[in-house]
Amino acid sequence: MTIGQWRKEATNRLRAAGNPDCEADPNWMLCDVLNISRTSIRLMIQDSLPRDKVEMLDAWLARRERSEPLQYILGNTSFMEIKIFCDPRALIPRPETEMLCEAVLTFLKRRDGGKVLDLCAGSGAIGVALNHLCPSISLTFSDLSEDALLLARKNADAMNFQARFIRGDLFESLQGEQFTVIVCNPPYIRTGDLPDLQREVRAEPPMALDGGADGLIFYRRIAAELDDHLEHNGAAFFEVGEGQAEAVARMMEPIGSIEVIDDLRDIPRVVAVYKDGG
Repeated sequence: MTIGQWRKEATNRLRAAGNPDCEADPNWMLCDVLNISRTSIRLMIQDSLPRDKVEMLDAWLARRERSEPLQYILGNTSFMEIKIFCDPRALIPRPETEMLCEAVLTFLKRRDGGKVLDLCAGSGAIGVALNHLCPSISLTFSDLSEDALLLARKNADAMNFQARFIRGDLFESLQGEQFTVIVCNPPYIRTGDLPDLQREVRAEPPMALDGGADGLIFYRRIAAELDDHLEHNGAAFFEVGEGQAEAVARMMEPIGSIEVIDDLRDIPRVVAVYKDGG
């Protein structure tokens, strides 16, 4: 079987399964298993696929037909141009979250390092990207899930840097500590909306998605303690869901000045709060 034949068959099978990315996903699988670029596929369309590669690709294809997320199948994704390991222990990093990282980096560039807390860290993608692009920071990952923290540690180890990994429910294991920057992408999907999510999204950890009845429960809990954990002139940055920015901004107003940052679709995506002016 040639690369072109497998890709055509895979595309047809995924289309029949209702996969909206039926043309792109086979290319990503081929790139990963053959360790080639997407451009190279076009040049290798008539090349034969070794039997062991066909078997691996067919196994991946069957999983994708069952709507398992492609990133879990491949075991990695790209985030801020960094390879991030991902699996069902944590939420898959999204492109929207890169906006969150960019906002933090803009703030950090005005400072000489500092203590950074990646709260609700999940895979650790945010903290790993920040440390890679601003290595002068002192980084702490915190999450309620021990499994997620193990994945975050794997990603940090792959980038060869040291960090702290603290298991706890938001700030419960960080009492008495303050940080220059707190960055957080908490669960923010309304509980009632979870059954209507795409099948791929429902395959991700529910605890990383469920933000309570109105999607805002974690922002409220964080706002209640945030001032105690931010240094003088520190800042906190939050990713928010569509339509949530105004409510989250109001919660954070008592702590400092507020900035709301739109994503590339002009949807308010990041709420930043600057303590004592930042």
